[in-house]
Amino acid sequence: MAKTISACMQNPWVKVIVDSALTAEEGLQKAGQNPPHFVVMRPDFTDASLARAIGELKSFSSTPILVLGYHGSAAEEIDALAEGADEFVSFPPRDLKVLEIRIWNVLRTRAGMFLQPVEEMAALTSGELMLNPGACEISLNTKRMQLTPTEFRVLYLLMRNRGNVLSHQFFGDSIWGDEVDSSGLVKKYIQKLRRKLGDDVEEPRWIDTVPRVGYRFVGPVVRAIPPMPPLATFEDLTEDPPPDQRSLMAPV
Repeated sequence: MAKTISACMQNPWVKVIVDSALTAEEGLQKAGQNPPHFVVMRPDFTDASLARAIGELKSFSSTPILVLGYHGSAAEEIDALAEGADEFVSFPPRDLKVLEIRIWNVLRTRAGMFLQPVEEMAALTSGELMLNPGACEISLNTKRMQLTPTEFRVLYLLMRNRGNVLSHQFFGDSIWGDEVDSSGLVKKYIQKLRRKLGDDVEEPRWIDTVPRVGYRFVGPVVRAIPPMPPLATFEDLTEDPPPDQRSLMAPV
């Protein structure tokens, strides 16, 4: 798989270093010792399930994850996305260009939405909750929170559309596209956000459920356009490892 990733990520502007691991344990150790900018997983580990591998990685890292799964396995795709994967591509892909585009799309989102107009980068504040799409940061009570890229996008859509009911289809089309049945995924991500925010489903402060329709953000939202940040580079996506060990991807 490492050869496939290397082949599709040839780029004259960005140096891509690919590392690989044969087991989930080895991959998790490498990710902990030398944090990658991107992780690609296959669902056929001999020492752990895909769900466990994703869960353990997410427990200490917000690194984006793409899963290369088997053709025709809708259940596998839904499970991977529900566990926290940011993208799913059937393996082998129809075209390596598809895999390349999916990877760069996730990296662009992780970099902080720097291609968005300045008004789309306005920091959104609701009481002690602050979300800054320009810097891809979120804090609660001045403490920085760890959200996965997908959790961040769900909360961003809710806050940006404060007061409007967003349907499951809206979330699905905005985040995963029409290739994935996202009806169950949205509910799981809302549950994860509520747990992390400490929000009460019965008396919500931020995320309200509209039965059989969708969800809406009910807290007050104040927008403040921050100073334009410098253009992010793909080398800025995570904390910098030593220069000679920098990597964009470490397939686990």
